[in-house]
Order: sequence, then structure tokens, then C-alpha cells
Amino acid sequence: MRSLAGHSAIAVKDIDRSITFYADLGFEPLWRDPDWAFLRSPVGWGLALLGPSYRGAGPHIGFHLEAGEAPEGLKVWHERCQAAGARGLGHIHSHRDGSRSFYASDPDGNTLEWVQEPAGGLLAAIAASADVAGWCA
Repeated sequence: MRSLAGHSAIAVKDIDRSITFYADLGFEPLWRDPDWAFLRSPVGWGLALLGPSYRGAGPHIGFHLEAGEAPEGLKVWHERCQAAGARGLGHIHSHRDGSRSFYASDPDGNTLEWVQEPAGGLLAAIAASADVAGWCA
């Protein structure tokens, strides 16, 4: 079972200003809501911009399941995190963009997210535009 490292999420004070800044650096906006946005970097890595009113997970690193992986793959990663002793292990839940994920923390308190996208989701757009073979573990 493989997992694709897919995005970083950072806190920003002004989403519009941050979208403009990153777009000027070559990032492509893929998703925009009032409280967060998702962009594709020039090399295919995702960047989530979390606005001040965003109430989901804070800054984190996201690991995306490989395209086409079976739905139970997310459960396998959840079980792996539990067996490894992950702190703050959350339940698998659905997001408004159609993806499913769970959050956990490593031994030092860094927040991690494992994500499974629906067919044709944001990650498919990222994978379609980048050579991601070197990112698979």
C-alpha cells in the first residue's frame, strides 16, 4: 500500500491576497471557499490556504492515497496510525469537496492528514499535471 504526499496547509490572514501572491509565483487556484482555498504548485504539490475563519484542522501536512486505491485503503492507514501510537487520532470523515480523511499527530505534535479523493477530485487535477512517481513511498 502506497501513499502520495500531496499537500501542505498553512494559515493566512487574507485568502484573496494569498491567492494573488501564490498565483504570481506560478500556483494555480483549484478550489475557493470563503474560508479556504486549494492551489497546485508549479511542480504539482498542493497548497491549502486556511483563512482566519477556517475551523477545520490547522496547519498540517497531507498524505494522499494513490489514485485508484480501494476505499478501504483509508481505513488501513487509520489502523497503521493507531498501531504506531499516533496522538490525537481522529475518525475518518467526509469533507464538503467530496474527499474523506482523518487527522493524527506524530510524537512531536505535528498534525498529519490522510486523504482519499473521489474520482476526478482536486488530487486528480494535481496528479494529471505533474510527474508524481518520485513522491510515492
